[in-house]
Amino acid sequence: GHLSVEGLIHEIDSFPASLVGPGTFMFTPINDDAPSSEVCLLSIFVHPAIRLKVMTILTALVDNHHSDSDINLTISTEPYSLLRVRGTSSTATVADVLSFNWMDI
Repeated sequence: GHLSVEGLIHEIDSFPASLVGPGTFMFTPINDDAPSSEVCLLSIFVHPAIRLKVMTILTALVDNHHSDSDINLTISTEPYSLLRVRGTSSTATVADVLSFNWMDI
């Protein structure tokens, strides 16, 4: 399983001031057999307008802590779209709009 949360990104050591913008953080376990493992893949999705600033912040954080951790930073600039539908009938609504056929699964 994945854990996806929304949050705000700030400049380094400036919380609660110096807001950069919102982000969606998705945590994915590296080893599906051990979901409680401390090792995970963290994907951060941000608006293209703040992408360069967030990349600068992440690079600085990794550079500052690289000597005492096993952090690997990979930057992807692939465009993604985020569709958020909420409510009790959200799955049925998306299926109707996309003409999704449940039998194809």
